Amino acid sequence: MLNYDRDFGLHHVSGLGYAYYQGLHHVNEALPYKRLHTGLEAIYSYDQKYIVKADYGYSGSEAYGPDHRFTATPAVSAAWVASRESFLKDYTWLTNLKLKASYGVTAQDMGIGRYVYLDNDTWGGGGPIGTLQYYINEGQVANPIIEPEKITKQNYGIDLGLFNDLALGVDFFSDRMG
Repeated sequence: MLNYDRDFGLHHVSGLGYAYYQGLHHVNEALPYKRLHTGLEAIYSYDQKYIVKADYGYSGSEAYGPDHRFTATPAVSAAWVASRESFLKDYTWLTNLKLKASYGVTAQDMGIGRYVYLDNDTWGGGGPIGTLQYYINEGQVANPIIEPEKITKQNYGIDLGLFNDLALGVDFFSDRMG
């Protein structure tokens, strides 16, 4: 993980980059479950009034086929802290007024089994008719184009603080899966 955080007068800039690898071993499994998560985040604010944040994730899982293994998840958000504006400074009872919005994509595994992009056919010997020497057991049928479920998220909200004692937050959000 790498972090950056710096002020330049009224400007504030911060950033984050990370990579995370998982190799989970289960007792009854010969092969580990492998995942890779990477991401970047950048935040800019001016005078603690105007804030913009951008995120970009890129993750992969061995559960999916080579052409669908990795997924990008971008997001952006913005906020305006109106209570820091000069035209609201005289209202001492208003300690916080923040308007915010965000839009982004997340992804999740859909509870699928392992290696669903491959057929799972087995064969065995014998059977009721000796001349047919083998039998085939068709298990899982491959789905080579399956990929993580993507969720588009939107959020709009307002944070309100009164008299340095009361805080209220209201958020309206929408999640669209598909």
